[in-house]
Amino acid sequence: MTQRHILYTWLPLAISAMLMTGEILLVQSAVSRLPDEKTMLAALGVMFWLEVLIEAPVIMLLSTSTALTTTPQAYRVLRRFMLHLVAAMTAVAVAVAFVNPLYDLVLRQVMGIPEAVAGPTQTGMQIMSLWTAAIGWRRFNQGILIRFGQARQVTWGTLVRLSSSALTAGSLVLYGQYSGIVVAATTFMAGVTAEALYAFWKSRPIVRQHLTTAPEPSAEPLTYRAVLSFHLPLAATSTLSFIVIPLINAGLARMPAPAETLAAWPVLYSLILLFRGPGIALPEVVIAQLKRLEHLPALRRFCRLVALLSSAALFALWLSPLLGIYLRRVVGLEAELIPFVELGVLCGLTIPFLAALCSYYRGVLMAGRTTAIVYRGMALNLVVTAVGIAAGVWSLSPGVLAAIVTVTAATAAETLYLAHRAAARQMSLPGAIDTATGDPG
Repeated sequence: MTQRHILYTWLPLAISAMLMTGEILLVQSAVSRLPDEKTMLAALGVMFWLEVLIEAPVIMLLSTSTALTTTPQAYRVLRRFMLHLVAAMTAVAVAVAFVNPLYDLVLRQVMGIPEAVAGPTQTGMQIMSLWTAAIGWRRFNQGILIRFGQARQVTWGTLVRLSSSALTAGSLVLYGQYSGIVVAATTFMAGVTAEALYAFWKSRPIVRQHLTTAPEPSAEPLTYRAVLSFHLPLAATSTLSFIVIPLINAGLARMPAPAETLAAWPVLYSLILLFRGPGIALPEVVIAQLKRLEHLPALRRFCRLVALLSSAALFALWLSPLLGIYLRRVVGLEAELIPFVELGVLCGLTIPFLAALCSYYRGVLMAGRTTAIVYRGMALNLVVTAVGIAAGVWSLSPGVLAAIVTVTAATAAETLYLAHRAAARQMSLPGAIDTATGDPG
């Protein structure tokens, strides 16, 4: 287990994660060049994170597929599970977008989103009704690619997605007849559909060679209940993680200058996400590579390096004039919103570092099939976030500052908890771990 060996698995996934964040930045740049920029950026932020919240249970299909797709029988069970989960969450997305009483309850009453923002948000959610289905299908097939050593195809798929998004956004902006939220939603749908088709196409040879005609092993078959047991804590973890964003948006709507902070926050958070991208890729790397206990030191060393470099890169951006150039010329952000983002970047410098460490500990726990601990860590994150946002609303703190400090504190709390539990888990592990079954080797 060398650092170069880990790098070859990690690098394509890290590039893919950063490129996906690049898609968000691309869409924000397109919206900022259309009329009613402030309102449309705010609607984009609310729409995107609500859609991500709805499809949160399917996001972890990447980890589940990577860990469990080992035999033809397991593949069939996982494919059936994926289809059931995707159908259920798509029904939720359609209901929220098209059933007006439900939409009013969530957006206007619970979240307190201003009417000027809530109206365009609904239009965007209706366009993105099938986004969850495309995400689930894509993540399932990408897990197969990673499991069988084709992680680089994930990167190529993301490039296909980004190209499709750029072409769609550019064409619609030049056409100039659609609102910013329509352009954003259409761009997201075009990009994810293209990537899902690519992942399906590239995974077919693996399925034919290893998951269709290969002989069944003598090991105990994977059951639907075992998949549920593995995936549900991860789905809950993902759901809790994305509850954080609507929770923050609801808090920002109740803090001073809500229009400005709701417009600046999506730009700031997307920028932070870009530098979290290298760390986001770490759980699947750990799952795929942690086959024996003695692999842990090399993996831990690699993940710590990724964590340090991620925050160092964000700090370098803040020090340089590139941040201002990006906000003014690339995003086209209004001058009055730029100070909000610059302050947020400064206060959020440690977030990429903490998030990368958190991802490492998640990977260790998932490799050992102790996914319930991952869920409890995210629950702690949500509690700290809720307390921090409530304190910001009560004290009438500047919205962006309160939000970024809260995210930092919540990420630190989760990381410390997972580090403690992962250390205890490692002490109980024998010499080897079977990443597919969790049994000692």
